[in-house]
Amino acid sequence: MDGGIFVFVMHGQAIVKRLDIRSDGFHIVSLAEPGNPDVIDPDHFDSVHIAGRVLGTIQLRNANEVAYS
Repeated sequence: MDGGIFVFVMHGQAIVKRLDIRSDGFHIVSLAEPGNPDVIDPDHFDSVHIAGRVLGTIQLRNANEVAYS
């Protein structure tokens, strides 16, 4: 599943980042800093836990309105 947004558990913390699978390894890309990915060698990917895939978002605009995407 290349290019998806996932919830990862790394170093005991849950984080939301994009996963890109490339020839030099797995690139876990921050949505805030896409030019500075964490690159994980395929031999060490077992240290990363994928908790789930992000399928959509909910954005609260105010107390009475919810926007779905």
